[in-house]
Amino acid sequence: MAGGLRGALTAPARLLKALAMRWPGRAISWGFLPRTRFNYQREVAALDSSIVVSVVGWIARNFPEAPIRVVEERPDGTIEPVGRHRLAEVIERPNDYYSGVLLWMATITDRAVSGNAYWVKVRGAGGSVRELWWAPSTSMEPKWPEDGSRYISHYEYKPDAAIEPVRYPVEDVVHFRYGIDPQNVRKGMSPLRSVLREIFTDDEAANMTAALLRNLGVPGVVISPDTANAKIDPASAEQVKTEFMAKFGGDRRGEPMVMTTPTRVQVLAFSPEQMLLTELRRVPEERVSGVFGVPAMVAGLGAGLARSTFTNMAEARESAYEENIIPTQRLIAADLRIQLLPDFDTNPNRSIQFDLGKVRVLQPDQDKLAERYDRGVRGGWIMVSEAKRGLGLPTHADEDYYLRQFSVLPVPREQGGETPPSVLANPGKGYKSASQFQQQIELRRRWLAERYEGEIARFFAGQAKRARERLSQVVTLRGANGRKDLPFTAATLLPAVEDEMIVAALRPLWLAGIEEGWGLAAEAFGLEAGYAADSVLVEQSLTEGAFRAQRINAGTRTALTDALLAADQRGLSMGQILDGAEDYPGVMDQIESYYADRPLTIAQTESMWSTGRGTTSAYRANGYRRVQMIDGSEDPVCAARNGRIVSIEAGESALGNEHARGTLSLAPV
Repeated sequence: MAGGLRGALTAPARLLKALAMRWPGRAISWGFLPRTRFNYQREVAALDSSIVVSVVGWIARNFPEAPIRVVEERPDGTIEPVGRHRLAEVIERPNDYYSGVLLWMATITDRAVSGNAYWVKVRGAGGSVRELWWAPSTSMEPKWPEDGSRYISHYEYKPDAAIEPVRYPVEDVVHFRYGIDPQNVRKGMSPLRSVLREIFTDDEAANMTAALLRNLGVPGVVISPDTANAKIDPASAEQVKTEFMAKFGGDRRGEPMVMTTPTRVQVLAFSPEQMLLTELRRVPEERVSGVFGVPAMVAGLGAGLARSTFTNMAEARESAYEENIIPTQRLIAADLRIQLLPDFDTNPNRSIQFDLGKVRVLQPDQDKLAERYDRGVRGGWIMVSEAKRGLGLPTHADEDYYLRQFSVLPVPREQGGETPPSVLANPGKGYKSASQFQQQIELRRRWLAERYEGEIARFFAGQAKRARERLSQVVTLRGANGRKDLPFTAATLLPAVEDEMIVAALRPLWLAGIEEGWGLAAEAFGLEAGYAADSVLVEQSLTEGAFRAQRINAGTRTALTDALLAADQRGLSMGQILDGAEDYPGVMDQIESYYADRPLTIAQTESMWSTGRGTTSAYRANGYRRVQMIDGSEDPVCAARNGRIVSIEAGESALGNEHARGTLSLAPV
């Protein structure tokens, strides 16, 4: 019994993964687009399209503007850049033949068009990475066993059809994907697939216009006698045709022509004006721009320039960064952290970021920056010296003070109920201190925790019931097989489907917390951009919330695994493990006791986190980049960070690692 149970619980992770997961043994080719049998994919060359090159070219030119850097998360949750790191140096000068900027341009273009981009690592004598080379996606392919037992076994690089492919191990290739292609889960999926028809339409419109201008300058015509029963011999017909083409084609188009006999000219095709080619070509421009999240006016396309002004161009450029460049950088950084950073650095607290502080278009306008600091000083939550330093002005030691109205009273703590507590002590005028803002956040957190504790308790009661049912199935199976000892793991009682269920159970709390935090921040600090349920900032918070929920279940599984290992080490039988023994409660008793105090703790912790993410989402939507940490003084860690100014990312990281019933709040700087 002991050896079997221990083996099941402590099997290597790779063996468990191999037993639990299989991948398709072959890739499925994409078929035709819906409702058509025309193969647009074969007929369209994306990089020959002026629309695609305009949009992708803008992305490729602007992506390298933010240099890459390695950062480290400190124990207090702050993110600090790591000096001059070797990884950044290699990317800046990847090899002797081209720069890091060209490496990024080729990579981003390839990833945007094909959905995949590849780097090949060239190692030195000691195995360290010395060079990086871009490998075109048309020449590189991931490979795997036909039975699908491994996700990717190696990569094959074939730059020339006449030579044998070069085989690279997985650890020598960096593979950037645009999502995951459901038809081939080893590769990314091109975002252009959905707009192939639109690109083809634009190419055909361009070809038609060029053909008209190259030939006659007007659509095709029929020239015939204008009298009844008139006859014309072939030689005369050819002469009329030649003269007509000479007069209206090439550089002589538009010259007059006089016919010596009555003649009728009939146009057999629509003119460019009749076909509305200008309007027709705007649709592909809009669709391709929409697929990439780059406004048409930013890419210089007519669909956007017709509505552009000098006042909205800056906003459009910022939108392009928010919708394309910054999310792409976040995804690329995640790939580099997994696939490249371990070759240079084994510190688990280090990751990769793109330094957006170097991007000129994202830097705040100086007038708006001055207005923000002025509002902060008059609101009493920024010191005069901080405002002057932020504007690059000289400061003095005697300017370390806040300007606050002496008549403002603090808001007392109130008990939360079924309705939200009062937001403002003085409605409509905002808060007069950061501590008052923290008090109101704390009230909302308590109210949310009380409101959703019951829902969380019901979920855990259901989870315990489902675990009991799965356990009974294991016991029944054991009896049917006549076995005395049947090993089972925590994953048997809490399978992966429980992760999806806990996410669904906590989502209402997260949404309510994000909305409450956003609203409080907007009223407290006079923010203009209000809460939007469909905002990408809200979706990003919900995505992180899903990982938090999975960690909750992971903690439950860990506790169960520890209990089962302890039973195995004591040599308990299966019956004793199930029903309990001296000083050892049964499995179900342990599960239910483990759940006993969790609902309130989780409700408080998730209320704290979601309201905090609501405030940072509000700050991001209004252009803020830094926050001030507001915390209590009871705990040494909390006291040390109270009042510290950090980046929004560092503040969010601290929120994500805050202990149960934490009091951390963030104010915009």
